Amino acid sequence: MPAEKAAEIRAAYDSPMSVRECAAKFGLYSGTITRAIRAAGGTIRAKGPVPRTADPAAVERAYVGQGKTLREISREFGISERVASRILREEAGVELRCGPRLRHSGGFW
Repeated sequence: MPAEKAAEIRAAYDSPMSVRECAAKFGLYSGTITRAIRAAGGTIRAKGPVPRTADPAAVERAYVGQGKTLREISREFGISERVASRILREEAGVELRCGPRLRHSGGFW
């Protein structure tokens, strides 16, 4: 495989796409993708989901400036509500507002 093609595959993998996604994009087998990434000086990540995060300033703007909920932010940025909460509290220094409380019509919980 030409070095330019291997470098293109590695760039896609570093974007980050999975080996499987790169194989689909380039029409090659997964093993070929893995060899191309290594030939271009890359290393293969462990299997599993790619950790997702978001820019703390953008999350803060959405929460404070636009009044969005954690659920809306999680959907917009592709992160969990827990991650959105952590970003706001720990990275952006924002105090979270209280959300609506669940109400129970009576009887036992």
